[in-house]
Amino acid sequence: MGEYGESVYDMAKANDWTKATANLTSLQNAAKSLRTEIKGKNKTELVQLDAKIAALKGAVTDKNRISAMRDANQVTLISANITKEFEPKVPVEVTLLDYYGRDLEIWSITGNTSQLKTTASEMRRTWNAVRPSILARGGTTQVQKFDGLVASVEAAKLSRDYAHLATPVLDEVDNLEKVFK
Repeated sequence: MGEYGESVYDMAKANDWTKATANLTSLQNAAKSLRTEIKGKNKTELVQLDAKIAALKGAVTDKNRISAMRDANQVTLISANITKEFEPKVPVEVTLLDYYGRDLEIWSITGNTSQLKTTASEMRRTWNAVRPSILARGGTTQVQKFDGLVASVEAAKLSRDYAHLATPVLDEVDNLEKVFK
């Protein structure tokens, strides 16, 4: 689910609405399949997911880049929360760090420094939670790099500071994922 949301995000960011629409269709199909797999305790998340996919469909149809990016990123967040019960190979916290990296991109574009500070705080909290498991798997180099990135995100003041950090954060999250694969 989250992968499809991320794909729609990437295509909206690139203003490739044909591919965004195709990825949205895949996302909608995956959401239908997910309904049969999950247990009752995730009904609230399913309602949220359905609402966010509907909003995303509208944003993609309207070719509203920022709304599509934001809605697609929210789909990845909701999907991460739903997949907790399946105990994924890559910890949900790593998926959340990816979400926060995209959030840095979104809020940098809009210039919302208040939201950027909130994202930085959530990134730190999430990083502190997952950091020990990365170290336990031998990811010392990855931990050192991400420690530095999180510190830089926390020290950022201007939207452009956060914007310059978003891509390195997203790239390094890819390396964190590899520790678990």
